Amino acid sequence: LGGMRVRPTLGPERAFAFSEFTGVDRVVAPDGSGALRRLVVRTADARVSLSSSLEGVEALDALVAERVHLS
Repeated sequence: LGGMRVRPTLGPERAFAFSEFTGVDRVVAPDGSGALRRLVVRTADARVSLSSSLEGVEALDALVAERVHLS
């Protein structure tokens, strides 16, 4: 697996290679538990925000952490 595909509520499905990522932000719960609330992925021309309520977002977070190394 070299990237991810997202299907937003509105608009066309988009695919991004991990090499296109310019930033990844993990938004965590403010209670200190470290629980993921949202995963935000940025590329040169897109910003994708994935809610923690989406099925598989925790696995995607782990995969992105393993495969994406930003400088």
